[in-house]
Amino acid sequence: TGFSTADIASWSDYHKMILTILMIFGGGYGSTSSALKMIRVLILLYGILWYVRVRQHPSRMIIPFRFGGRNYEPSEVRDVAIFVTSYILVLMLGALAFMAAGYDAMDSLFEVASAEGNVGLSVGITGPALSPPLKLVLILEMWAGRLEIFPVLMMLREIPSLFKRFRRGPVAAP
Repeated sequence: TGFSTADIASWSDYHKMILTILMIFGGGYGSTSSALKMIRVLILLYGILWYVRVRQHPSRMIIPFRFGGRNYEPSEVRDVAIFVTSYILVLMLGALAFMAAGYDAMDSLFEVASAEGNVGLSVGITGPALSPPLKLVLILEMWAGRLEIFPVLMMLREIPSLFKRFRRGPVAAP
């Protein structure tokens, strides 16, 4: 990754945004891409249409959500929506860190989308001169994208309980 044949930094914001969207939503079903898989995006989009349809009918009426020849439970559609929202939230937090450091909004979003999707493209921000805190942000973005967000969030949720265990002292052997 990271091989580029064009100077992306010289591109217009419009073209950078198109490439950023492709980096975010470009993962193929069954691929090792860290971007959002297209199947999740399609389930989310069809899920929105399904939800609107359900809301237009009486509450007693059961309308199954069918996509790709398979019925999905409403909880599965909700799980996809939560995953996509979490992915985009982590992406936005990373971009905000870059913007707080003084980088342009479009370039910040591009760099973070590239890191979270493990794409490897850059507009020139990423490099040896990048400050260590921003390098750490990109490392965390790459890691979260590769592990698909939820394992990272579950691990972060357990950190406070680890500190509680260490404060109590060692566990006595039986």
